[in-house]
Amino acid sequence: MVDLEGMARQFSGRRVAELVLHHVNEQDLYQCRAALLGLRAELREELAAPVLDLVDFFVAMPQPEQKQFFSADLGFKFPEIVDVTKGFLEKRHGVLITPDEAFTIFNLLILNWALACHANAETKAAMKKAAGIGFLGRLFGS
Repeated sequence: MVDLEGMARQFSGRRVAELVLHHVNEQDLYQCRAALLGLRAELREELAAPVLDLVDFFVAMPQPEQKQFFSADLGFKFPEIVDVTKGFLEKRHGVLITPDEAFTIFNLLILNWALACHANAETKAAMKKAAGIGFLGRLFGS
């Protein structure tokens, strides 16, 4: 079973955007998509539609909140994402999830944002900015 508190400690000191960009830099578009589909296949069938609804919920986050969200310390945001995920799935869909499923869904969200970076240069630039990569790094970096 995944130790969610231990994962939060492990993520501490890194921004949410840094983890997203790690996946962008380590996986091309097709690898990222395959990994996303693989994670989705790990989930129970009854979670398929609710998780898509959850992804839409996070994607619909207002722009000012997105900037704060992606530049925030992942050690603080990870437990928040897990709590929002659990509450969203229980309240909107009547589904309870295990810690392992919560972690899989978290990874699915991260890969979804990485996929968005691959698909849209503006999204990738905004993610780099949220990660603290300066203008020249965004201009000439990966």
